[in-house]
Amino acid sequence: MPSLGAPELLLHRIVRYLAVASSMKNKDGKPGYSYVQPIILKLLITWLADCPNAVQCFLDSRPHLTYLLELVSSTSSTVCVRGLAAVLLGECVIYNKSSENGKDGFTIADAISQKIGLTSYFLKFDEMQRSFIFSSVKPAQSHKPLTRSTTASMAEIEDVDENDLFSYLETSWPKCHFG
Repeated sequence: MPSLGAPELLLHRIVRYLAVASSMKNKDGKPGYSYVQPIILKLLITWLADCPNAVQCFLDSRPHLTYLLELVSSTSSTVCVRGLAAVLLGECVIYNKSSENGKDGFTIADAISQKIGLTSYFLKFDEMQRSFIFSSVKPAQSHKPLTRSTTASMAEIEDVDENDLFSYLETSWPKCHFG
């Protein structure tokens, strides 16, 4: 079977889909709101969270950082998209363990400061929190106070051998690997 070129990592393909989603137009040719962008951004946020290997893989392609910086500062993007892109940029700073020049957390923070401005960057979070999507979410319901029966149930949960639980989790949950 002939090769179609080097295989593309899924993470890079997802970012490419994000770029394609941002260029989609409505039937009348005007840029339209797409629900695809926030979904892809949430996926990337989940993927990069607390995983330095994923952040490194994401930053291996320099255009990813450039695209995120443009997405955060774009006036044609929705408040939600700009805010989620800002969260993703923040993960590239916080979870970045690279010491490679040009890819470390300090370099990413400098790029944010130069291209967007730190005040403007942090305002994206505030704008997103004040947006309709976030303000329409109902607060979590208050929990019932502990009673004798719920306390007994909690005691049963605590009786589980922690060593068995940890060994189960270590064998059944995959680790974060990138090639």
